[in-house]
Amino acid sequence: RAPLIQRSLRLQSTVVNRILSPVVGGMTTIKITLPATVAISNWTVESWVSLDTTNETGLVLSQIVTNNAGTEVRTNFSLRVTGNRPILEFTTPQGVFCRVTATNYVIRQDTWTYLAGVYKYNSVTRTGLLTLYVDDQVYQQTVSGWPSDNTLTSYNNGSPIGSNTYVGRGLNGYIDEVRLWSSARTAAQLSSNKNSIINTPETSEPTLL
Repeated sequence: RAPLIQRSLRLQSTVVNRILSPVVGGMTTIKITLPATVAISNWTVESWVSLDTTNETGLVLSQIVTNNAGTEVRTNFSLRVTGNRPILEFTTPQGVFCRVTATNYVIRQDTWTYLAGVYKYNSVTRTGLLTLYVDDQVYQQTVSGWPSDNTLTSYNNGSPIGSNTYVGRGLNGYIDEVRLWSSARTAAQLSSNKNSIINTPETSEPTLL
C-alpha cells in the first residue's frame, strides 16, 4: 500500500532552510530545526519514498552534527539511498561508524517503498543493534564502542554541539510520512503504523518528534 499521495512532498536536489511542512506543487529539499532533543541511545527513522530514476543518490532523513561554530562535522544518523539501494548509517558518540546496506534490494523507479532505520542500545553489553527495514526485508548489524550511559547526552541535539536534520537532500522524487522517534520501535510497531497517519502524536505516541 502506498501512502496518501496527495500529502507527499515533491523533491528536487535543492536545500531550503525551513521547518518541515507540506509543500503544494513545490519541488524542494527540507532542512528541519528539531524542537526536541534526540535520545541518541535509542531512535527510529521512517519514511515512504518514490524515486524518479533508477540511479538516485541522496539522503532520505539524516542528522548531521555541528560544532559550536555551526559547521557540519560528521553524520549522527542517516537513512539514505545510493544508486537506489537503501543504506542506514550511524556514528556513535566515540566516533565508531556503522553502516547497514540492503545488499539485495534496489528501489524501483516510480514505486512507493517503505524505509525504516532503528537503533537499540544495550546498557549492559554497551553494544547496540542497527536495523534497516526495506518493505518486508530486514538487515541488521551489531555496533560496539559505546561510552557509559551518562555520557550519551553530550552528543545530542540539545547540547553545546548542535545538529542539522535534512529530509530528501539530493534526491529527486516523492517522500511521505517522514517520522523521527526518540525510541527504538519494534518490528510489530513499525508494521502496524507504517500505513497509517498518526493524528495525535502528543498523546498517542509521545516519543514521536
